Amino acid sequence: MPADRAVAILGLQERLARAFRTEAAYGMFSLYFARGLLWRRASEEPMTQIAWPSDHSVPSWSWVSKLGPISYLPLEFEKVAWAVGHVFDNPLKSLGKLYGDGGSPRAKAKSEKEAVLHCYVKRLLTLTEAQERIKFDIEGTYDFEKLHCMEVGRDKPGAFNDEPNLYVLVVYPSNDRDRGAYERVGVATLKESELDSEESWVDIR
Repeated sequence: MPADRAVAILGLQERLARAFRTEAAYGMFSLYFARGLLWRRASEEPMTQIAWPSDHSVPSWSWVSKLGPISYLPLEFEKVAWAVGHVFDNPLKSLGKLYGDGGSPRAKAKSEKEAVLHCYVKRLLTLTEAQERIKFDIEGTYDFEKLHCMEVGRDKPGAFNDEPNLYVLVVYPSNDRDRGAYERVGVATLKESELDSEESWVDIR
């Protein structure tokens, strides 16, 4: 069942977390959290939102939250300056206590509270051009005036000759009961000139 996938991967996830000596949750690893955020659907077919039971949910920024194959933006680690720490916080650091304390995988999965990604976002300016470079996760109709972007990383100075690329999560106001919350809807490679200079502090759930 699709809703079991977060539990099904726990054994492998925990072994990798021990090997990396880092925290892990929702198929993501704290040590590589910024890089892990830049997943995208690997098929032309849109992904499917998984219907989670009321006692367990997965945040939209995790690939585990949706059904379908994924890949990652093709980036070179040493040429990207990651924005974690000044644009967004790493929520996995507070989840370390959930691991290595015994208990069944299912019990651990249920004990994970929804991790909120606290971050700064900017509004898209050049919608017509930029929307062609957004890889949306699932099929949907979006008001492009409400689309915002969270910078995950950017090209380091001198890595490339042109204006540096920004690697961003594309987020949209959530329809759930948490007013003011956002959810991830896609990923994109943009230029800084395509984003508003004004920032807003939001929660991505």
